[in-house]
Amino acid sequence: MKNVAYIIIATLLLFIRCIFDIQPENSDIIKNGNIEEGEQTPAYWAFAVVGQNKYVSDWSMERYRNFNHSLKIAIQSIDDGGAFAYWWQLIESDIPHNKCLILKAHIKTENISPPGINIAVRTDGPNRVLGFADLKSTVKGSEDWTSYSVCLPPVDFKTEKIYIFLIIYPKTTGVVYFDDISLTSYDL
Repeated sequence: MKNVAYIIIATLLLFIRCIFDIQPENSDIIKNGNIEEGEQTPAYWAFAVVGQNKYVSDWSMERYRNFNHSLKIAIQSIDDGGAFAYWWQLIESDIPHNKCLILKAHIKTENISPPGINIAVRTDGPNRVLGFADLKSTVKGSEDWTSYSVCLPPVDFKTEKIYIFLIIYPKTTGVVYFDDISLTSYDL
């Protein structure tokens, strides 16, 4: 019963922090969250496609929130094969065990069709996923730079890796830009 009460209280506190945008206690865990470091490609970020690649990815200078770059994904025609694409970052050092995480990203969309765009954070331990959080509803349509946050309950002590995903879902068309991405931790 104590464990259930703890989980309920922890989840409620996490929800309150996300809703009221309470600032975390620790500095940013993500490297190159402002997307400015790199030479030909953005440092610490990788682009991946699952399925047939009709996607255009770019370390873009055409649209950005701050400074000179953002991460771009564009697709003009629907892929019926279920392909999707994402920018991602892997964190393997200084894992904030037993701390909650807040992933925040600023997103600009241009004519994004459903199902849309999402951001996610995942924690992995030995041979399995230990935690996962994403937006509960996807981003669609056209909008200027908007901040989105995802909250993950305390990171398990067995966590060895943290993955950050900036995703465009299958059967989505349009253009999306991601900028000013942060992952911060805090104690409950």
